[in-house]
Amino acid sequence: MSAAARWRRRCATLLVALAPFLVPPRVATSQGVHPLPDLRPLDTRLARSDRIAFATIEAIEIGRIHVRDAVAVVGRIETEFSIKRSPSAPPPLEAGERALWLLRGARPPYVLADRPEDVVRIRSAEQERLWRRAVLQIADASGDPARLLAVYLEWLDGVSDELRGAAERALFVPNAAFFPLPDDVVEARVAAALDPDAPASTRLLSAALATRSERGVTLLLARIPGAEDAADPAVTSTALRAGLLGHDATAEAALLRALRHPRLEIRRVALGFASHLQSRSAGVASQLARMARDEPDAELREQVRKIVASPTAEPTGAE
Repeated sequence: MSAAARWRRRCATLLVALAPFLVPPRVATSQGVHPLPDLRPLDTRLARSDRIAFATIEAIEIGRIHVRDAVAVVGRIETEFSIKRSPSAPPPLEAGERALWLLRGARPPYVLADRPEDVVRIRSAEQERLWRRAVLQIADASGDPARLLAVYLEWLDGVSDELRGAAERALFVPNAAFFPLPDDVVEARVAAALDPDAPASTRLLSAALATRSERGVTLLLARIPGAEDAADPAVTSTALRAGLLGHDATAEAALLRALRHPRLEIRRVALGFASHLQSRSAGVASQLARMARDEPDAELREQVRKIVASPTAEPTGAE
């Protein structure tokens, strides 16, 4: 197996490991989170649609949704029309609510191109303007992976929580056409992952994106955990997990910095990986022995003592 193929396999393993932290809440179930769900990013959903419009629900019947005040975004649409409704899986909407409708069909009643749970509620004129621009951005970038990536990264770094969530869904897809990321994008994601002013979700997903390349893993490992106030436990965990899975030579040094970090949350994360190296690293074993004696947090100190007493071969990945 080539080096590139080995790295792709490690990236796939990492995506499964990161799934509980990156997958949007809507795909969680009572059985937990599926490791690689069908996230259906906006570009995929638009590609399945013949026309897209905003419209307000006038009435709901068993097999039909009747809407009014429709405004087309892509394609032509009537002011009033009907949409086929599956009684077993209807959109979670009521009469009077406005939504963004992705539709298929040449004439009414149209068929919903979205999954019912993916229909976007529109609660204000500002939100409608936001989603109109978003749909047009994706439609204009259709078929151009580099432009699609630029749009999703703009949303990821932006101020809209809704669009950031849409970006997360798109950027988590393992085989998206815009991978592998260019070096300049990888470097920008490392910077975003370590930016203390960025939203937590932006930092975590940026770290995950960066670790999809060997260069990104090395760059991130060199800079974690970061200064006390800027250190992010989730980013630290993501980088350490990727470094250990990829056997990066700098992972041990990064782990030692994390074990010595002044923030308890960072030391706790690092401890989840330390048992993987203590039997192979004199430095890690020495640091764990020191923590078993001097760790100021009583609960963490007891966890360290158990690890030192019963070394294991695999990292726990504790958060």
